[in-house]
Amino acid sequence: MHLRRVGRPAGLVQVVRDEIERLIVAGKLQPGDRLPTEKELAEQLGVGRSSVREALRALAEMGIVEIIQGKGTFVRNEPQQAIKAQLQFLINFEDKAYEDLTELRRLLEVGLVRLAAERAGEADLERLRASLAEMSQARTTELLVEAGTRFHLAVAEAAKNAFATALYAAVTQVINEVYRHLERSQAQKERSIMDHQAIYDAIARRDGDLAAQRMEAHLTHLRGDFVARPSEGPPS
Repeated sequence: MHLRRVGRPAGLVQVVRDEIERLIVAGKLQPGDRLPTEKELAEQLGVGRSSVREALRALAEMGIVEIIQGKGTFVRNEPQQAIKAQLQFLINFEDKAYEDLTELRRLLEVGLVRLAAERAGEADLERLRASLAEMSQARTTELLVEAGTRFHLAVAEAAKNAFATALYAAVTQVINEVYRHLERSQAQKERSIMDHQAIYDAIARRDGDLAAQRMEAHLTHLRGDFVARPSEGPPS
């Protein structure tokens, strides 16, 4: 494993975190691997131990690593955490990251919502209704996005495909992290709620084609918002 010295730029904790993520994305650190000690990381990266400690704490909060007292820091074993780590890394460093993320959502969600319309049980429909209620009651953009991502995850779960659900769960975590801090106009918030209600109605009617069309329309709206705000990225 080779760590690059990162020097002492502004936002040093973020740079240290990105360097560790780079190793995970590149496969240099595998799920279950133990990271070097704080002292070793600090020496290899050319930074202070406090910066390493804060970076590891941030990675633990993201679910990418696990800090076990008295044993060390380990890469998490869950497959979706590795996917999430790679997506988060791309968000930080790819020029087209937001556009590509929206495109990935279209590739996944249009198919998932079609299956959800065919396979959703009453418990799935209840979760979708609960998420819609949370969206309607949300007073901040962050709460709106959190409820919206729960809605989309419930759609994925209703599709009854374990592999697709695990993949989308990783994507959902990144979507939530990326979009939740972006402010939205009242009109955008209202349209988002209407989009999700329309998707739910199509699923409840067991109309897969209509559900797919409405999901496509919702993601097209998001893409339009992204084009209108190129300096900030898309809302969700």
